[in-house]
Amino acid sequence: MDASQLDTVEGILKTIVSSHGEKIYLEENKKLFNEEIRKYYGKNEIIRDLLLTLVVNDVFIFLFQRDFSRAQKNIYNCLDEFNLNENEYNRLFEILKISEGIKDIKQKQKKAKIRSYLILFCVILAIGLYFVIDYKSYYRTPNEVLIGANYTGKAFFISKTEEHDSIGLPLVNMSWYEIINYCNELSEKNNLTCVYEVSDDGVVTADFSKPGYRLPTKKEWYWAALGAKKKNPVDYAGADMNSLDDVAWYIENSGEIKHLVSQKNANKIGLYDMSGNVAEWCWDTIDTDYRVVCGGFYGTSKYYLKLDKSQIKHKPDSGEIYIGFRLVRSYVKKNSGGKK
Repeated sequence: MDASQLDTVEGILKTIVSSHGEKIYLEENKKLFNEEIRKYYGKNEIIRDLLLTLVVNDVFIFLFQRDFSRAQKNIYNCLDEFNLNENEYNRLFEILKISEGIKDIKQKQKKAKIRSYLILFCVILAIGLYFVIDYKSYYRTPNEVLIGANYTGKAFFISKTEEHDSIGLPLVNMSWYEIINYCNELSEKNNLTCVYEVSDDGVVTADFSKPGYRLPTKKEWYWAALGAKKKNPVDYAGADMNSLDDVAWYIENSGEIKHLVSQKNANKIGLYDMSGNVAEWCWDTIDTDYRVVCGGFYGTSKYYLKLDKSQIKHKPDSGEIYIGFRLVRSYVKKNSGGKK
């Protein structure tokens, strides 16, 4: 076997490996490998028979496994009839061992893998940047929790605590109308478009597509108090993890006075005093002339502190020492709903 024939062997292997990958060497691919050898042997029966002999004697399997000592031994044992001299044996072994076809396919696979990882990285980075930019386009304070769209229909932010003074005592004795004005003033202070409009005759309308501060709807308040979890609803906000005394100020532990916010344990989504301490105004109208108040307060009994029993109604034009409020905001991009 002369040098040109050995070059042909190398060329055939390079073509086959480039087309099928190095796994063409495996046991399950022997039939295909044999067909490919017959396809490319170029009418040179010596080359064809030599390559088929190597396939039958598992030389290529050992090469795939990088078991070069066994591959070399099998080459010597199975090619006696081809009358190769020592130099031809060594040249053939080197062709089989480090075939340019093998090297090329390895390089291609390596480059393809690197390219795939780079593409994946770029996709993940792009998605991450999108969400970072998207997240930053929403105005948000450290005292707010984002609740995803579900029972209430749309996502919204809700304050972790009841609105309070600088000491931490809940703001109370404010009428519903006063709180509407408070929300608008706070929105303007933070450069957010107001949710509420108050007509000259005192009629309040709301546009929840705006990102400003507002009162929660009854549904939003209830969903937040449940911990944004409809399955296995709890009687008291946070009491699925703690006892009632751990989460609420009520008649049996309050001394019948309001307390600093967030002194009790929060519920699962980090909201404090949803049950007890002070009751909380909501947006909804009830019985035409009244507004909904939820959550119970420090003078409420255990039974009426339950989330499904704590709803009461109150005239919107007067406040009480036991009624406070908690603010929410719709999940609206600042650059689409906020002031420019």
